[in-house]
Order: sequence, then structure tokens, then C-alpha cells
Amino acid sequence: MRRLHGCAAAFVWAFGAGCASSPSSTGANGPTPVAGRRTGPVITQEELEGSMATNALEAIQRLRPNFLSTRGPGTINAVDEGIIVYANGIRLGGIDTLRDLPVLDIKEIRYMSAADATQRFGTGHSHGAILITRK
Repeated sequence: MRRLHGCAAAFVWAFGAGCASSPSSTGANGPTPVAGRRTGPVITQEELEGSMATNALEAIQRLRPNFLSTRGPGTINAVDEGIIVYANGIRLGGIDTLRDLPVLDIKEIRYMSAADATQRFGTGHSHGAILITRK
């Protein structure tokens, strides 16, 4: 009987340790990677190279489609342009401008929240910004 309790305890310990180390869809710091999929506000050059995308829009759609979902309230006093795209600090326009940026020329793609984009660039960023760093 005592041996049975020891086996059961070992099983419970091993099962608990396995569950604790397995990836989950949410964690203390937000979403965590599941089965090798990366999350977070930055798409790296390594990810871009492996995406098989030809332009920035395709890469985002494949790697971080959540970058393209609109967030935050619409603006009342200004025309709401949606997500604003910047390349090396220069404002390009809306999401459609991502089609004109070849993946081979991009080092990094970063999503910036509405609050952070407004703080950095001023008003008119109620849905955030996508920052492209070119090679």
C-alpha cells in the first residue's frame, strides 16, 4: 500500500511539473508562444526571412495578424485614419502602404499601442502605429 502512495505521489509531481512547464496561451506577461509561434509587438528579421512573404503587409498577416486589428475609440474632432505606418521615423500613411515595402528591405516591424503612438507622434493615432525599420 505504501509503495502505491509513492508511485501516485511521483505521478502527481511529474504531471504537475510537466503542466507548469508547458506553454500556454496566456501568462503573467500576456500571451506566450504556443508550438513555436512567436507573439509580441516585434517581428524580427529572422521571422521575416522565414515568412515567405513578399511585402510587409503579407508578413504581418502571416506572423502577427493582431497588429492589423483596430483598437481604441474613434476620434471625435479629427478624421480617424486607423493604424498609421512609419518607416525609419517617416510617416507613410495607412495600412495599404505596407504593400509597397519589400520584406527583403526590412530589418524589423514593431506595433505601437495607441497610447504610445500618441505620446511619441501626437494625436491621430487612436488605433496605434506600425513602425518599420529598414535595413
